[in-house]
Amino acid sequence: MNKNLFNFFESLEYTLINQIKFIEEIDKLFLKPQTVTIFIRLLAAFSISVGAVFLNPPYTKGFYGAIVFGTIADFLLLMILPFILGSLIDYFAQTKERPGRVRLMVVFADFSCVIYLAFFPMAVIFAELGILGIGSYVILLFILTLLYLLNLSRGAKYIYEMKDRDSTRFVFISFAILSIVPLVFGIFFTSAIFSIIG
Repeated sequence: MNKNLFNFFESLEYTLINQIKFIEEIDKLFLKPQTVTIFIRLLAAFSISVGAVFLNPPYTKGFYGAIVFGTIADFLLLMILPFILGSLIDYFAQTKERPGRVRLMVVFADFSCVIYLAFFPMAVIFAELGILGIGSYVILLFILTLLYLLNLSRGAKYIYEMKDRDSTRFVFISFAILSIVPLVFGIFFTSAIFSIIG
């Protein structure tokens, strides 16, 4: 048990601070890193959900339901986001004639979700400063997503042995694609419904 806990904290250090060691050590630390990332994503989703409720007073009896459903929704998003981002980053890296390392990139993207654990502590700081409401939620989510993307670009730099500029560009292009596709699909779906109704 103590060895697993030590390995867990060591993997977090490799994810956030020493990305080059992550490449070498992740398979040695855990037999199946995916089981650890489920735990990380669940904690991160809970942190986002509780922070969102905390930033939007007044607190009523129904906030427990908001926390539960928010945790489920955030967990599903954090399950899908790293997989698609890791795959797109790998695709762009292969266009630069780098070897395919999609599994390692996806695992690194999964472990990088630990950045979202900072949502609730930062929400408490925002609330103490009097910055409340949906705007503070969006600002905080934007800040943490930016940190997540910057960490991914540092990891992609070492995983694919690229320049900083290329890895950052690939990560942000991948995120832009990931952000635009649901928006376009939503617009298409809405227009299809309006054409059926009207």
